[in-house]
Order: sequence, then C-alpha cells, then structure tokens
Amino acid sequence: MGWIFYDEPLSTQWDELVKRTPQARFVHLIGFKKVVEKVYHLKPCYLSYIDKGEIFGLFPSFFHQSFFFGKKIISQPFCEYGGVLFHPEVSLEKKLVMIQEFCLTIKKILNLKSISALEMRHPLDILENKVEIFKSQKLFFRSWLKIEAPEVFWKKLDPKERNIIRKAQAYDLKVEIISDDENLKEKFYPLYLRTMKRLGSPAHPFIYFLSLFQCLKDYIRIFIISFKGRPVAGLIAWTVGQTSHVTDLVSDERFFWVKPNDLAIWEFLNWAYYQGVKIFDFGPIRYRGQEIFKKKWLMTIEDYYYVYLFKEAKKMAKAKNIFSDSLVISLGSFLWKTFMPLTLNAWVGQYMRRQIAL
Repeated sequence: MGWIFYDEPLSTQWDELVKRTPQARFVHLIGFKKVVEKVYHLKPCYLSYIDKGEIFGLFPSFFHQSFFFGKKIISQPFCEYGGVLFHPEVSLEKKLVMIQEFCLTIKKILNLKSISALEMRHPLDILENKVEIFKSQKLFFRSWLKIEAPEVFWKKLDPKERNIIRKAQAYDLKVEIISDDENLKEKFYPLYLRTMKRLGSPAHPFIYFLSLFQCLKDYIRIFIISFKGRPVAGLIAWTVGQTSHVTDLVSDERFFWVKPNDLAIWEFLNWAYYQGVKIFDFGPIRYRGQEIFKKKWLMTIEDYYYVYLFKEAKKMAKAKNIFSDSLVISLGSFLWKTFMPLTLNAWVGQYMRRQIAL
C-alpha cells in the first residue's frame, strides 16, 4: 500500500478514476502523458496510490528543466491544471494521510534528482481540501459556470449579449464539429496561429494538436465557425465526466464584426447541455479582455493558484514561474507580436513552449 510509480497495466484503472473524479481535467488522462512525451520529449513522473490492487490516488507530472526557471517537477506542463486526484470515496482523514506520504515521496525524488521544487497548477483536489503543507501562490483568477437549459440561460444573459448572438446568427454563420485530421490542419490550426500572433504568444506546433486529437479523441470536441465558407473562429472543449473545459478560443480578427466568438460559446453551451455536461470550466482570466468576455457569460470568478512543494523550507518564500514578472511578460509579448513572422511562430514557438512549459 502506498505511492508507487505508474506502470502501463494501470492505464485503464487510472483513466477510469479520472473520469469519476469531478476535479479531474483531460491533462490527468494517460493520453496526455503520451502526447507530452512524443511532442516535447519530457520524462514523466507519474505516481499511483495503490491499496489492495486498486488505485485510490494518482499524480501526473513531468520532470522539466528550463533555461529560465531551472529544474522542477511540473503537474501539468502546457496546461492550466494538474495535481493529485483522490478516489471520490476516500475520506478527508485518509486524504491527509495520503498527502503526508505523497510529500515524503516527492521530497525523496526532489533530493535524488537535485530538483528544487514541485509545481502544481491549480490542483483542485488539493485546494478544495485546504491542505496547508504546500505553498500557494495566487496568480490571477479562473472562471466556471453551472450549465443550465439554453432557454433558461438565455433569459439570464444581458440583453446586449443576446443581441450580439442574434446578430451573429443573422450573418448566417455556420457551425460544425470537426472530426478528422485534415480539418484540424486546414480549419483550426491557421486560426490558432493567427490568434497566438495577435496575442504575442508562442504557438504550439501542429503535431501537438494532432497528437491530442489522436490520443484523446473521445474527450475532445473542436467547434469551427465559418462565414461564407471561410473559417473565422474555433473552440476546443474537453469533456471529462460531467465537466467541459474550454482551453482554446481562436479567431480571425478581420471578422470580429460578425461576432463569431460569441456564437462559438453559445453553440458550445447548447451542445454541452444536451450532452449532459454540468460544469463549464472557462479556465484562467489573465488580462482585461478575457475578464470582460468571460464575465458576460455569468461566470463564477475564483482565485487561481500555482501550488508548490520545495525541497528546502527556506526556499518557500517565493516561487519563480513565467508569471513572476509582469514587465517581462509584457515586453516578451510585445516583441513576439511585433517581430515574430507568422510563418515562424510554430517553429520557434515549440522551443519557447518547451522552455516555459505552457
């Protein structure tokens, strides 16, 4: 009984536990492990808590070494969530025992590998249980919504937003859910590259999205909004259990006037309700534009954290990550937006994404 390193025969039981746990996201699934290993060549550090042959806790993470931030264990890189998950039937008392054992196991790994810290990205199961053994660092906010019947939610929306949706519908925008590699490449990815360039952010390579699509096809849905036959917006939603998590909302800014982003969210909410989804997780709010857009969908707004466990207690004061220096972020974003050619964004972006693990 206790925490052991993940082994492939556990994969089915692992994913079944992820699907049963409300705090889980797609990055907890084994398919995501395969994608990160294939595209970014990071070494996994996956742990399972086993009792009588059954998994009662799991922890996905990767060893990460960066020119900017040194050596860490990160759960999970390239995403907004991570951390330990517990079996829904585990008591609070048992969770605390498992967490104590988890910390001892992680510190042994940190010492053995000469790594300074473990970084968990908004670990919902840890935060909800208010575990004080870790160091929490608030970064910004996150947003989520309880999904209601479309006709009920429509009445709650601000009249201005309802008019925006009506306007988008009047332009006869077409909505489709793509289900093949070719449409992913031809319809979604160009919009993604354009959006990353506009936001001043490094892009993932196409192989990253293709691998996600292939390894996690049962969990991903990609919505494409088209205007007169031309893709103008796209949305990626991940559904695990009764929660859908939107990770990407991309668009062509030349067609903002037809309001494709608003229609994409409205169509997603309709789809999610009829699929039996209960929670819409819209992820972090990092800047003012995101805040304005997400709040108009009546989101619940909460603090968003990175959570740390350090090898040495004296290093607990301040953790260093990509969000530690807002000036550096602003300058880097400006330079990327201004000088990085669209054609090179994915190629150079893969290296930068590898360095910052986002």
